[in-house]
Amino acid sequence: MIQFIFGVLFLLQPVEIDTVQSFEGTIRLKQSSKYNTFYYDYYIKDQLVRVDKTAKSGQIMGSYIVDIHQLAVFAIDHKRNLYSRQFPTDMHLPKKDVEIIKSQNTKEVDGFTCYQWRVRNRKNNTEFAFWVSNEVPEFHYDVLGDLLKNIDKAHFYYSLIPDKQNFMPLEIVERNLVRKERFRSEVVTIHPKTLDKALFIIPGNYQLLEP
Repeated sequence: MIQFIFGVLFLLQPVEIDTVQSFEGTIRLKQSSKYNTFYYDYYIKDQLVRVDKTAKSGQIMGSYIVDIHQLAVFAIDHKRNLYSRQFPTDMHLPKKDVEIIKSQNTKEVDGFTCYQWRVRNRKNNTEFAFWVSNEVPEFHYDVLGDLLKNIDKAHFYYSLIPDKQNFMPLEIVERNLVRKERFRSEVVTIHPKTLDKALFIIPGNYQLLEP
């Protein structure tokens, strides 16, 4: 269930973003599979994004800090006080192996109208269903989703969908081609609020891990 509370593509060139209209605040996603459940907390301010992967216990497993405009992406290892610069990887699937279906199916997800977009890969026996909405606060999820394609299978498949500007998936379900569920991701909270820029600064005592 989403609680709406009022009160990282590696790009080839810099991206200009209208920060006046952009969302500032936090978004929490719950991701679950047969074996694990994690939470992903997104902190968004201007062109800065921080993503914390959090266990059910509340322990932060790791973080990413992204400056979209400056093309800078860093992975943070809090346990070892290390950080590393992330660089692009060429990830793609042959067009013949992928079927993209933007269906007319809709449903309400906690008051937001969502449209069903599906990406099917018969060769890998998988299909992702994305329930997307353009009614949520704008924070350029299409850009951030392309970043996550390098670290997250669901966002890799989402990155294959064209013309997705201003849309955000509120629910993602992966199934095999006989409809057995493998993975589910759901937005839990969307919380607009002012954030401290210190959230996006790597602590001074963390050491750079060279490639």
